Amino acid sequence: MGPQPETGWEQDPLGPESRSGRRAFRDEDYEDDQGAPTPRRSSNRRQGIAAILIVLTLVLLAIYGANIFEWVSAIVSPHQDPCNPVNVTLADIMGPSYPAQSLNDSRYLTGPLAGGVPHKRALSPPCTITNAKGEVVPTFVQVNGVYLRNYSIALYDCSDRFKYVNGGGPYPNHQIYCDNVGDILAVGTTKGQVHIEFDQDWQAKGLCGPDVPSCDTVKILDYRSNGTISLDFRGYVYWDEDHWEIHPATAWRLSGATKWPSAPVGSAAGRSEPTYVLEPSWGRVELFRAAFSFVPNAARISAARTTSESATRSSGT
Repeated sequence: MGPQPETGWEQDPLGPESRSGRRAFRDEDYEDDQGAPTPRRSSNRRQGIAAILIVLTLVLLAIYGANIFEWVSAIVSPHQDPCNPVNVTLADIMGPSYPAQSLNDSRYLTGPLAGGVPHKRALSPPCTITNAKGEVVPTFVQVNGVYLRNYSIALYDCSDRFKYVNGGGPYPNHQIYCDNVGDILAVGTTKGQVHIEFDQDWQAKGLCGPDVPSCDTVKILDYRSNGTISLDFRGYVYWDEDHWEIHPATAWRLSGATKWPSAPVGSAAGRSEPTYVLEPSWGRVELFRAAFSFVPNAARISAARTTSESATRSSGT
């Protein structure tokens, strides 16, 4: 009988000439023919943990259904403005023609009839554009020291669906949202306004609205003035046919505040009924708020249908 292999040493099936000459330890990975390590089979403990996780996932799905995907999405991809705001004045937006409205004079000019972001309702507008001169210009701006001269809801510009740029599909619970609009001017001036719009898609997504501190579309009613209340605004520059806008407007605050109100972390898809602002003659804020009402669903759908054509044209869909 030939010599026996030493205990504790690997036996090479190819014979002694190819023996590696090293000890084989229990937890050591083997190597394949190309020399790459081949991991050992998972332990029973790891398999048990994996099975428990799978069971828990199935239980959660059975209990909460699709809501769990919304929660995971909100945690993994919270909404944050992807762009850094650039401080500008209203004159910077409008160009040398300020206080007149002019597309051709502005550095935001991108084409014969276009300026600013390509689509005013986009939930993810581009941070920069290339203007007609080939210059890269930031689109996300912050204007300080302005006042809100007027403010209302654009009942002619409403919808119950997201625009194509945002993937289409109905708003949560098939609600109808309208743009909230106003004009801002530099404090100390009476001309050279820039239009602001809290966009309907942004409100439907929960990024603006009564419950959003950074973009509260109701509380701002307290701060309309003829130049006595100074505000700061953030949003994206857009040219709308014959005037400049900050659309979408994404945040506002009182000038001099140490920081901006907190921005939303996710969409507020579960909000119950949208609120509608009616604009009586301006007086005490309490009277204005008394006109703040909920519109029955049937009436809202009827109103949307009667204005859908003009609203679609004005919304760029």
